[in-house]
Amino acid sequence: MCCGYPDHLDDHDYKKANPSSYHDLSESIDEAAFDQVSIEDKHCCNNLNLLEKFQHKTVIFGSVAVASSRIETIEEVVERLKAALNHIDRDRLVVAPDCRLGLLPTQLAEDKLRVMCEAAALV
Repeated sequence: MCCGYPDHLDDHDYKKANPSSYHDLSESIDEAAFDQVSIEDKHCCNNLNLLEKFQHKTVIFGSVAVASSRIETIEEVVERLKAALNHIDRDRLVVAPDCRLGLLPTQLAEDKLRVMCEAAALV
């Protein structure tokens, strides 16, 4: 579930989908005939009660931003993942970047993925 991105980095004023859309769609998505749903969280910083609405799905949880050149810290990713685990079982949470990782230059993408993986290993 992508909230939309510009075709360039660091555009903080780019109009994106309202984060409440995830909540509005969650019941229908949870009942749909697929096993996983990918949710951008780093960009939106969703109300994590959203995760509780997915009783039948594994959630692929966006943990690093893909439209920002800022590299997240391991600590901030760890903190968010721990908070998410208060709302969903560990075995149904998959750590991932927000969608459209191809927007980033290779080195920046690798740096962000390294942070994400190190944080996941700590949680």
